[in-house]
Amino acid sequence: MNAARKGWVKGLPPYLGLGILDPSSIYETNGTVKAKYKSGTETVYDVSVSAVRSEIVEYFEGKELSRSIGQELSQAFFYHMMGIPMDDHPRLQELFAEIATGRNIYISFCPDRKLVTYPAGYLFGMRLPITIANRATWEAFAGWLEDCGEAAPLKFDTAQDGFVLKLSTDGNVLLDEVTIADCSTLLLNLEAAVDLIMESGIVLSGKEHRLTVAPIQELAPGRLTVHPGDEGRGFLTFSVLPLTRAKLEEHRLEDLFREVSLGLLASSSRGGLMEE
Repeated sequence: MNAARKGWVKGLPPYLGLGILDPSSIYETNGTVKAKYKSGTETVYDVSVSAVRSEIVEYFEGKELSRSIGQELSQAFFYHMMGIPMDDHPRLQELFAEIATGRNIYISFCPDRKLVTYPAGYLFGMRLPITIANRATWEAFAGWLEDCGEAAPLKFDTAQDGFVLKLSTDGNVLLDEVTIADCSTLLLNLEAAVDLIMESGIVLSGKEHRLTVAPIQELAPGRLTVHPGDEGRGFLTFSVLPLTRAKLEEHRLEDLFREVSLGLLASSSRGGLMEE
């Protein structure tokens, strides 16, 4: 968030995706502005911008990863983000692995990439099941977020009644009534946002009530997304849905959840995954 408040320099945004503009790298030559976007000391992007052509070159571990061209920088960035699937991008994979390893977190990748914003790239949602066990911790954390305002790396969006649905190993659908808190963040702030949530103690140790992180369109209201579960804890798939019991019954979501879960498990056994 701090980078976003620094404003634009020579028409360049303060950040692009996971890179922050290095002001010392900006120079002009023959009507073209050139600059670097970095993560720490590592160069993420080299950009070149003129009145008629913009180019982005992305690097990973010092080697060129990809190159995209557009009439404007925003167009080049859109082509760039759409050009590499999220689950094939080594920098994103490294980030997601670092966030999730050893934590009660499930990170999901959206099968389509229709929502790319400039200059943030991907916007992420973070879905937290709130129960009696962590409600007091959550309320204190939500109050702290409100006091921080834009200084916090994440934004609290909504809290509403909902359910965690789980497909048990015997094929039954189990329901946990919870409050679901939804937060959101920029790709640039994703690691800091997750670290902050984990350090707060909101996320319970049992994997039944894990933190779910996904591109924000995947957590849109009315979207049923089913994830692989934890067989060691007695369930094969899970889904976190913010809705009332009346809506759950009206749309027969228990049956739909079971149907989609069985499809996911069958697909997984053949080496793939399915999300609805």
